[in-house]
Amino acid sequence: MLSEEEAKRRKRSGAKIKLVDGRYVQLTPASARTKRKYLANLNGIMRRALKVGAIASNPVPLVERPGGRKSNRKSLKSGVGRTVSMAPEVARALAEHSQRSR
Repeated sequence: MLSEEEAKRRKRSGAKIKLVDGRYVQLTPASARTKRKYLANLNGIMRRALKVGAIASNPVPLVERPGGRKSNRKSLKSGVGRTVSMAPEVARALAEHSQRSR
């Protein structure tokens, strides 16, 4: 077993640790995208547990999401039922154009 200090040192260096069955595990921090995926999966699990009455409330929506996404995007419904994301400048320009063409 590794000491806590040795584990931290190896993690900082991005070292691999050999498991008992011979496989290796990379000790690097998860990216923001990976953490968001973990939270999405956990949210689904917790929603299901809430639905079947195993828990009283879902705490996952209260968790602050890791960065890496642009939050200033606007969503519009397209004519074929899909949601389209675009930058605010583009959304403004489309809105102005549609009002002028009426």
